[in-house]
Amino acid sequence: LLIVLDMVEYIYDKPNGNPKDSSHWQSLNHVDGDNYIESLDELKEIFKSDMLSSSGNQRLSLWSCLIGYCEAVCTHKQQSFRYDPFPIPIDALQRLVDSEFKPPSSTSTHRKTAQEVSNWIWSKVVTKSNSKDELHANSLYIVLRGKVDGKSLDCFGSALVTVIGLRQLGYLNSTLTLSEDHAYESHPSMGIARNDSSDRNNTEQLSTCEVAIPGNTKAQQAKRGQEIAETFTRLKSQLTPETSWLYMGMSPVYCNSTPMILAAALSNTNCLIESKGRSFEINSEPLLLIKRELLWILYDARLLEKFPFALCELGWSEEHCTSCRGNEMVHLPDLASISVTKMEALYFEAIQCSKSHYKDQQVYPYCYMGFFHKDSAREEGLENESRINIAMENFAEAARVASGYLYEWGDTLQLTKVMTKVSEFIVYEILSDAKNNSKSRTWLSNDNAITTTCWLLTFYNYLLLWEERSIKQFLPILSGSHSTGISKAFSLIPHNIRLQAFSSSSSCVTSQRLKGLLGKALQAKKVSISEMEFTILSSEGRSRRKRKER
Repeated sequence: LLIVLDMVEYIYDKPNGNPKDSSHWQSLNHVDGDNYIESLDELKEIFKSDMLSSSGNQRLSLWSCLIGYCEAVCTHKQQSFRYDPFPIPIDALQRLVDSEFKPPSSTSTHRKTAQEVSNWIWSKVVTKSNSKDELHANSLYIVLRGKVDGKSLDCFGSALVTVIGLRQLGYLNSTLTLSEDHAYESHPSMGIARNDSSDRNNTEQLSTCEVAIPGNTKAQQAKRGQEIAETFTRLKSQLTPETSWLYMGMSPVYCNSTPMILAAALSNTNCLIESKGRSFEINSEPLLLIKRELLWILYDARLLEKFPFALCELGWSEEHCTSCRGNEMVHLPDLASISVTKMEALYFEAIQCSKSHYKDQQVYPYCYMGFFHKDSAREEGLENESRINIAMENFAEAARVASGYLYEWGDTLQLTKVMTKVSEFIVYEILSDAKNNSKSRTWLSNDNAITTTCWLLTFYNYLLLWEERSIKQFLPILSGSHSTGISKAFSLIPHNIRLQAFSSSSSCVTSQRLKGLLGKALQAKKVSISEMEFTILSSEGRSRRKRKER
């Protein structure tokens, strides 16, 4: 199946090879009389039974292994090594877990046990010099069979498997803790029983454990199990967990139940097989279906209400593999007069969830909503310019949340990459002509053009403000020479539209540079910006020259 949106080809791979021919199947111990899951419907029934019953915790390790196995057989880069996931050898996978996943037990403290379990996990995985961006490296299955495809373990996978191991040892209050780009373990402070698995609302009593530190040297092993605050002390950072984006300002998502932990595992299931910039993207269709249907089961049981990322990934799954339910028209919870598709409503729910439960400190829900409307505008044609306005509004909201964090290279580097990617989409898919990226978009309505430009101005106002609050220039797109940065974006907008947008938004501009020479340059007939106009003035009025970031 091939879908073309603008320049991007979305290809959905549907392999028909028998999984019994795969190296993954052959690496397992099969016995006559084993049970198999023959279809998606059967998988859904078993998952629903396990997740909604008291036996779910005992099956946590199996489900992480099963999900990882399906991802492995569906996503190999070579087509001849990709297979239909069904039948799934559920008994053989259970046997694998029972025989090989035996984390070391300890009579010591919870923290010491977490360190020992994490060290044991890392000793079992394929060793690589850098596994930070490893794909399909996020499950218990990779710990036990990563050697089949030479896969190591990523940050999320490390924290997930550590929590699974601790729970298997009886630490039922071990909590998988997630920010937008990091994962670690949390547990109750002294005085709360280790087998107390109740859903506590008072998360202030939780202690934290860093476990996502790759490698097997003594120094790396010693770092595991530490409080996250010690990370900042060790690095002599000016940040704290309360000001860090990597730790979401100490408002992370706490996955302290089996369904929440598996919601995290499903949400992090990566259906991508291969991607080449803005040319094409290949995803696994059977894996998308598994991810979508199992997340719906958790959604219907109201188990995703405090999980923005899971809601976003369910919406994303519906975008790429749409069901009748995803296309169903529904009313937004707080806007009963507005009717939208359910997939759009999921993004709205994610944003509301972040506002209600996480102090509106998550950037990604706004990005997901922005991407949805950007793609929908392209799909529906030039006439629907209102979607472009909504896309730009959400990108501006994402920049607003980002600007609330202080910048440090090791903490927010990924966030700067996200903003650079957003700027690329803005230039190529919003402001440029659909058939010729070197030409400006032809607007059908001046009002829509002005509204989009106002939101673009807001987007860059917050990014400039982010640098000014951090007293440091670090965003590549805040440069006159960047190919998809601020100069390029505003040069694609007619002069009269820019002037009207600046006039309408003058009271909302808070960046000192946008109020000064930079703002004047963006309102000139021909946009031309020098590096001097990006200079940040300190509180004493002295300029700070741009320093090269690592």
